[in-house]
Amino acid sequence: MKSVFNVDGLKHVVYYKDSSNMSEVETSSVQLIITSPPYFNLKDYSELPKPQNGQLPASPLESKKSYKEYLDELMKIWKECSRVVKRNGVIFVNVDVIRVKTKDKNVLPLPFHIIQQMENLNFGCKDIYIYKKKTGVPFHFGKKLKNRSEYLLVFSRTNDYKFNIDDVRTPYPNDYIYPPGHKRRNPIGATPSTIWEFTPPFQSGGNNHYHYCPFPDGLVVRAIKLFTNKGDVVLDPFLGSGKVVAVAKSLKRIGIGYEINPIFKETIEKMITNTTKENLNLK
Repeated sequence: MKSVFNVDGLKHVVYYKDSSNMSEVETSSVQLIITSPPYFNLKDYSELPKPQNGQLPASPLESKKSYKEYLDELMKIWKECSRVVKRNGVIFVNVDVIRVKTKDKNVLPLPFHIIQQMENLNFGCKDIYIYKKKTGVPFHFGKKLKNRSEYLLVFSRTNDYKFNIDDVRTPYPNDYIYPPGHKRRNPIGATPSTIWEFTPPFQSGGNNHYHYCPFPDGLVVRAIKLFTNKGDVVLDPFLGSGKVVAVAKSLKRIGIGYEINPIFKETIEKMITNTTKENLNLK
């Protein structure tokens, strides 16, 4: 089963299947993979999300898999990503440590295990950004602070990956140290920092509760503009809400997505159909 969208001469496809086998995608054809893998046993993605009652944190769901088994399954997807991405392509992963209510209260350092997995596939970690959430859950549990950030990991086999910095420059703040016209002030705008600050999309309330973990528009837009050109292929092996393909379509890139749960088909199709360059929320 798949969904196909032909827009402005470009074909975008979503496959509803396991992304450990992406045989539909040609080897070395993808310029950018941008994704956020499911979090081990913290969320149940097998059905549509239900509105939360209040703001109390739920205990982690029971899982038949161990953390090691989870990492082994994740590695299967990374191997396929390694096959389909171009030599100068980028794999961009949004992930966080896992704060589960275990006996020893230790976090599971998932981002750093993913870095190790990528190194085993000959991908270097070229940079690490922080996704700072302007809003977030108001609670915390145990001896831990409120979590308002996640990691953004940048991987490539080479240092020759595309890096369109002028496409993502931002206005200088009014109190910037160098005045207009100074040689250290780029006339196009300022270089973004490694702190990417965006407001997460609403996940609950009315018709907005469409998926547990939707990307903010601005984060996906910046990543696609930074690491690709128009006409390049952008892929998400854990498509979820459909955001990556929707933004790729809006920016005239070719979007490909894989989603193992067909229950999200209607959600994904609405996201891709309704998202335009004009209505992207970049805040």
